[in-house]
Amino acid sequence: KQFLGVQGLQWKIWLDGEDDRRAGGIYLFDSRANAEAYVNGPIVARMKANPDITDLQIRVFDVRERMSAITRAPVPGLAMAAE
Repeated sequence: KQFLGVQGLQWKIWLDGEDDRRAGGIYLFDSRANAEAYVNGPIVARMKANPDITDLQIRVFDVRERMSAITRAPVPGLAMAAE
């Protein structure tokens, strides 16, 4: 539920790698500023402070809109960007 209130979060895909005890996610934000605010915010701070979470890796990427549109990515606004 905590993710439902994250500013600018469009969606999150949850990932689970049971065999190697890894978990993760792919997030889409409406702006780089909101993505960086999330990375520097309380949810990530709690993950960093959790001793059960090791090897936490966080990266912020820009969306390649044209290529994503070609492969039908579920990214809001891409239909306009691809025209």
